[in-house]
Amino acid sequence: KIHFVVLLFLVASHLKKALLDIILKLVIVLINNTIIISSNYKWVKYIRKYTYKIQFQYLADINLENINLIKQYGNYGIDVRCDKVTKDIVKLAHENGAKVNVWNVNTNEEVDKLLRFGVDMVTSN
Repeated sequence: KIHFVVLLFLVASHLKKALLDIILKLVIVLINNTIIISSNYKWVKYIRKYTYKIQFQYLADINLENINLIKQYGNYGIDVRCDKVTKDIVKLAHENGAKVNVWNVNTNEEVDKLLRFGVDMVTSN
């Protein structure tokens, strides 16, 4: 099953909050299909001032430290490079309520393997 979503990558820690305010007001219309991905977990605090419906994905390795940083904010996932994913790591994420998105997936074989691991989303070139 394929879903199209709005992905916003917040990678600049110096991004002006005013700009993010404008972006969030625009995506409110598409709220159920919006995912914000960032390597700066502090953005989730700011996003939660608007809504809990937008999913936040932390761009990081899957481990308890990273999970515990963001799980308190709810509706979250971890976005991780595909070569760092194992079935056990996906299980750890799911047991802690996180969705798992993998990126840099370039072959059908990789997709099949990752889906067998139980990942929730695959980002591909």
